[in-house]
Amino acid sequence: MTSQLRPRLTRLLGALTGIALAVGFSAVAVAAPAQAATTDGVYVGENSHGYDISLTVTDGKVTDVTTSATAFCGVNPPFPFQVPFNEIPDTAIAADGSFQAHWTYQIDADTQAEYWLGGTFHADGSVTNSGSNAADLVGAGLICTGTQFTYEAAIDGVAPQIAVSPNPATLSQITDPNGVVRFTGSGFVPDSTVALFIDGQQAATRTAGADGAVEVILYWQNATVGTHSARFTSGARTAETTLTIIADPTYDPTASVDPSTATVSRLAGAGVVVEGAGFPASAPVEIAFDGAVVTTVTSGADGSLTYPLTRSAVAPGAHTIALTSGPWSASAALTVEADPVVYDPQVVVTPESITQSALAATGVQVAGTGFPENAPVEILFDGAVVTTVTSSASGAVTTTVARAGIAAGTSTVLLRSGAWEASDTVMVTADPVDPAEVTLTPSEIATGALATDGISLSAEGLPADVPVRVLFDGTQVATFTASSAGAGTASFTVADVAAGAHTVQLVQGPGFAPRGGITAALAPGDILGEATLTVTEDPIPSDPELVLGVSSIATDALAATGVLLTGTGFTPDQDVAVAFDGSQVGIVTANADGEVSYILRVPGVAPGAYPVTLAQGDLSAEVTLTVTAASVPGTPGPGTPGPGTPGPGTGPGQSGGGDGLAATGADAVLWTGIASIALALIAAGGLLLVRRRRA
Repeated sequence: MTSQLRPRLTRLLGALTGIALAVGFSAVAVAAPAQAATTDGVYVGENSHGYDISLTVTDGKVTDVTTSATAFCGVNPPFPFQVPFNEIPDTAIAADGSFQAHWTYQIDADTQAEYWLGGTFHADGSVTNSGSNAADLVGAGLICTGTQFTYEAAIDGVAPQIAVSPNPATLSQITDPNGVVRFTGSGFVPDSTVALFIDGQQAATRTAGADGAVEVILYWQNATVGTHSARFTSGARTAETTLTIIADPTYDPTASVDPSTATVSRLAGAGVVVEGAGFPASAPVEIAFDGAVVTTVTSGADGSLTYPLTRSAVAPGAHTIALTSGPWSASAALTVEADPVVYDPQVVVTPESITQSALAATGVQVAGTGFPENAPVEILFDGAVVTTVTSSASGAVTTTVARAGIAAGTSTVLLRSGAWEASDTVMVTADPVDPAEVTLTPSEIATGALATDGISLSAEGLPADVPVRVLFDGTQVATFTASSAGAGTASFTVADVAAGAHTVQLVQGPGFAPRGGITAALAPGDILGEATLTVTEDPIPSDPELVLGVSSIATDALAATGVLLTGTGFTPDQDVAVAFDGSQVGIVTANADGEVSYILRVPGVAPGAYPVTLAQGDLSAEVTLTVTAASVPGTPGPGTPGPGTPGPGTGPGQSGGGDGLAATGADAVLWTGIASIALALIAAGGLLLVRRRRA
């Protein structure tokens, strides 16, 4: 802080200058740059002499100022003197925000104060000093010198606030040397001095923080019960409230522990719950075990508390748990008991798996250990008590349990003696069922026949009236329902089966039937019976052959009686084309053995050698037939039947196309003649296979 001594002559000149500046300000203000009108309100801050300052602006004028300045009075040495500012005249604020005031205030008949105050208001809501700013005392016998000060202030848009907690407060709280009652304030000038007044008397001072907040924790030794005024004051800024002090309440606390009896291990493990009630609200409460403080907790708003207490290695006997808060205390008794003997029973059931019939007949062996000595032990099978036995001196149990009518599945055997028990399980399986007898007709079949003709299946010994699925190598191919007598039939075909042994199974239940141990777990289903089907390769057809009844025939005999054609090596049940000299003259169907018979009749054939062909797809056979001139009537010609005219053949061997007839059904005379000729030719080596080929 910079101070300047101002002798009286200087003060007088300053007064005159101030007036001149004030008068001349308006003229300067006209030419000065204009700014927005100064905002009405109270501007608060602090001056360089260490005093708070507040300026009140109303309608563009400074109408009030509250602050003080330091003047030095006397000599050898002069001493500082606080001069409060009083009754500033309304001072206009120029268009550029500046103002300057100089006035006097009559303190008494002999003394007056003289003031200089100037500043500039800014658009951001602040005001800073400008021109002269000082205060002086003038009077008979006074030798005083004012000193200049600077200041900064800002418009105060928030009213200061004050709060007290707790409120009301008890007499013991306000007189607690550690401080319990807290006064907080806000809205003050940052870094300003704020005083706390209680009932009009200053109790404390604090410096406001950068956010304008202030706090006082009050210890009031001589406080009395009743309502008291409380005020924060900083310069012109004040916030008021009341503090109510009440007499301390009377407390009658209680304590309890749950459970009130615990074993040594329970107290060390899960522990006990300590509860208290009737203590001062939100107060610290000590918890002690047999006089030793364990912890300190804070009571709730209703004066209650709950604490889980654990203590290890506590001797059996009576113990005390005490709760204390200030002068108030309560206690509860805890009885600690020795831990009982702990048993760890075990049970083993053998065998682990047993059939229903074996369980009913011989039962299972049950062996238990670790039970209380010489104590009754209940034996339960699937929750039902079967018997009661007595454990040995070592706590062992041995017995046999047989049960009839137990369903297949997992059953539980439990041994129980008082609070101690143990169990084991046994797998009960269904008794095996004799497999059904499965018959396949045929039991051996070629691949092609399996795809077309299929297999007939019959079964006996099945469960009555159950749905049955027929599986071929695990794939379903048929279904049927067993009769009440346990019999059933089905048929099926399967295409593209490789030669070899294949399994046919009858299955009851969902899924694929298991085939061997590998897939059993993946293919649920009860196998009722099975059989093996042998599949063979289809036979490879031989080269077709064609045999003529005669190798030479007269033209008239060819037209009348014809020639018997016999073919072999063709595909069964398929058509075979008959051709003479390259032209189709008929069709005949091969029998189940791949054989064909056909009577070839062709009229008007000139003598010569002609090819005769049997063809079926890529299979064919061909021979040459020699046709001779017509024979003389009544005279048998070479290669012709004897006397008589043979009739046309009849019967199922007949086939269409030209005049040819099938071999079966020809009249006896014709066939007798043909047979005679054939025998003669064979004897002479004349019946030959002329030619055969595969196209």
